[in-house]
Amino acid sequence: MNMKRNLFISALAALTTAGIVGGCQLQDSTLQYLSSSESIEALESKRIRAVAAESGEHWVLASSESHGVVVFDQQGDQVSRLSLGEVQSFDIRLDASAQGWIAAVDEKSNQLRLAQLDLPEQNFKEINAQQRWNSELTSVCLYQQPYTNQLYSFVATEAGLVHQMMLVNVQQNPSWVEVRALAVGPEVAACSANDEQQQLFLAQLGVGILTVNADEEADQGRSILQAQTPLGKLTTAVSDIQWLADKKQLLITEEGNNKAWLHSLRSGLQALTLPASDSDWEITSVSAAFPADQGLWYAVSDEGDQILHFVGKSLPATNSIDNHQVITAYVAASVETDVVSSYGDAADDPEVWVNANDPAQSRILATDKQAGLIVYDLQGKQQQFIARGKVNNVDIRYGVQLGEKLVDLAMATNRSTGAVDIFTIDPDTGLVKLLSANAVKTDFEDPYGGCLYQSPQSGDVHVFVNEKSGRYQQWQLMLEERRTRARLVRSFSLEGQPEGCVADDQQQRLYVGQEDYGVWSLDAEPEANTDLTLVDNIESGRLVADIEGLSLYLGEGEEGYLVVSSQGDDSYALYKRDNQEFVGRFKVTANARKGIDGSSETDGLAVTSANLGGEFERGLLVVQDGRNLMPSQRQNFKLVAWEGIEVALQLEPVQAVSRR
Repeated sequence: MNMKRNLFISALAALTTAGIVGGCQLQDSTLQYLSSSESIEALESKRIRAVAAESGEHWVLASSESHGVVVFDQQGDQVSRLSLGEVQSFDIRLDASAQGWIAAVDEKSNQLRLAQLDLPEQNFKEINAQQRWNSELTSVCLYQQPYTNQLYSFVATEAGLVHQMMLVNVQQNPSWVEVRALAVGPEVAACSANDEQQQLFLAQLGVGILTVNADEEADQGRSILQAQTPLGKLTTAVSDIQWLADKKQLLITEEGNNKAWLHSLRSGLQALTLPASDSDWEITSVSAAFPADQGLWYAVSDEGDQILHFVGKSLPATNSIDNHQVITAYVAASVETDVVSSYGDAADDPEVWVNANDPAQSRILATDKQAGLIVYDLQGKQQQFIARGKVNNVDIRYGVQLGEKLVDLAMATNRSTGAVDIFTIDPDTGLVKLLSANAVKTDFEDPYGGCLYQSPQSGDVHVFVNEKSGRYQQWQLMLEERRTRARLVRSFSLEGQPEGCVADDQQQRLYVGQEDYGVWSLDAEPEANTDLTLVDNIESGRLVADIEGLSLYLGEGEEGYLVVSSQGDDSYALYKRDNQEFVGRFKVTANARKGIDGSSETDGLAVTSANLGGEFERGLLVVQDGRNLMPSQRQNFKLVAWEGIEVALQLEPVQAVSRR
């Protein structure tokens, strides 16, 4: 619809830096109405957003306490009113065709209103997403995760919390699910998200502008981007901020004056001075669009009854992306386990036991490093708990000779006893039983990480165990039903703290992680030398310290992959098993359909290439989750279908085999 009612005041100007040190100025010009001066009820607008489509067409959206959100075309005529309640704060996330999402805070109902929006066609469809709030909502901004396009909102409340909400649509029943709550303090006036860099900006009264990681699986990384005087350049409170995605700059509006700011990573903070006016207006929100490389600037006055229009040159785009950054894919978790019983940093290392008779009844052995060993099924339900104290790393070997029979064997380093525990696994039920509490009695005060190796030459089973000093010991197990002993056969050291390790029995290679540096390999046979070969390190940009869990996805022959936990940036790196060539990296993200969060700060991980059926037909990756969200609770483990990793990294499927 075309209401032919116009509220724009225009000033034609050139955007220049002439005579302005460290700033930009929209030069003064005569203000004039664009078209009709016919008035309507005051918008009572506090927020404005300009949007340009790839076609060059552009629109201006303004909040209204009486009309929801009002849409103007490029001539300044009203074309739509979006009935979203009494709105002061809103945000949009549109594609190049000006189609996408709009979210607004309805102050009357204290609800977050969400709608799909098609500006060229002026189509508007509200999504009734379920939600519940215990505090008054003050502002909202949208965030769309790169690569997955999962939609989130950040909602600030009077209680001083900023809630990150994920839009979940289960059986056509959309709802907002809280991912996390950021305690930032009261009076957050505005927010905006840089999707590309996964960064959230918050404007807070009396502080200035804060930045926080928008990726919920990353640590908060909170810092002050710009402070108010006397600590910073901002002279008054910030009333609005907008990330200009195509220019990679943050547009900042100061409350109660005619000054705005631009902030970029390249040039920092620059003042943007708006034209003077004969009228006594003060802006509360500034926005800009850049069709056909032209700068179209808009501002709304504090009374909300005037929208001011300035024309200037386009801004240069600044580079906010590191050109050497390694591309990271995203994979959703399929299942999450029950939480561990201990609080704090407790869940640590998993291993997958494959049930040869019924793969769907396979088990996950995992450590609660404050309490003992946990056994889960493939649905993530706890089946067994063995109280053994501070067990840290766990590993498994199949078909090991024990007396007159073959058994499946598990080990776990035990920091409570300074030893290594040995367990057997019932082949039919998956029941885990302690075989020996002190099979390997090291001279380490604090045995840390460990793994198993079965020599293809001798058939002997060996335990590798390390301590934080960097020392490694290799012990040969001598298994007996009544007594299990071990003898030390080799020692070596890293120059930094180790933890995770994994042995490739077929290739007779041991892979070890040095937390602050990278991944090494060496010959696993006890008589071999201990020369270390570097696989990869943090200087490559593919790994970020700490380096934690390692595991092998086994294919036929030398096919398959080494999987490494890059804890410092919540990601996982893949290397070819035959030549250790880097393949790619990925992160485990939230599964909106199932309401499962992703993983972060991963310590241990385990992977199997065995066909476990269903989603795990191509294998399974299990990762420890250091920040368990949705809701926030004790740590647990996430199960990821290997097929999703193959798709995300465009891997050629290998002919998978199990260690069995």
